[in-house]
Amino acid sequence: MGAIHFKFAKTCRKFLSPRLNSQTAVWLGLALVSILTVFAQVTVRQARFWVNHTFEVLETIQQIEFSLLSSQTQFQIFLTDQDSEALTRYLQHIDAATVQVDLLQRQTVDNRSQQQRINDLKTSLERHLAQKQALIRAVQNNPATVATEQQVLLFSDEVQRRLGAILQEEKRLLQLRRDHANRQGTMASGIIFAGLGIVILFSWRTDRHQQKQRQVLLQLN
Repeated sequence: MGAIHFKFAKTCRKFLSPRLNSQTAVWLGLALVSILTVFAQVTVRQARFWVNHTFEVLETIQQIEFSLLSSQTQFQIFLTDQDSEALTRYLQHIDAATVQVDLLQRQTVDNRSQQQRINDLKTSLERHLAQKQALIRAVQNNPATVATEQQVLLFSDEVQRRLGAILQEEKRLLQLRRDHANRQGTMASGIIFAGLGIVILFSWRTDRHQQKQRQVLLQLN
């Protein structure tokens, strides 16, 4: 029994020794810094994800604009020359614009206000395309049909205005998300450096304490 008590006491003294406490504290500090670093990196990565996501949404909007502009060019060629190939290209660009609008709606599914704007855009676009389709049928039935200036506009003011509102909202979100990502990056750097500083300071103070203890022991001996 006495041997067991002696070993237990020896183990306790070893565990409670300043040197071991110092090492344990430093390792715990490093572990804490590692955890904070991982957390900071995850936060920064999430913020940057939303920035990149907004760029993707803006790219989709640009593709919609391009498809609508291209479709209008081919539509005007068809009205002028009754060119069937131009009509085919017009329909291809319209199909592309429709697919891109659907993609835009999926990309912004987390944003309720943008979803409403896109629904309004779809309604306006469908109405405008129906008007164009009626004009196409009229020209096909009677090649002498002359389109009015209003009928050959780039695309309806309503469609342009609704798409512009979606674009401006995404630009606003991009600026907000960029600022947030920058703040998160700065905060992450601060957390890492502060954590390392605390570990270094604690290690230094512990070493100083050990040096003083050794000096006291030398004086006693």
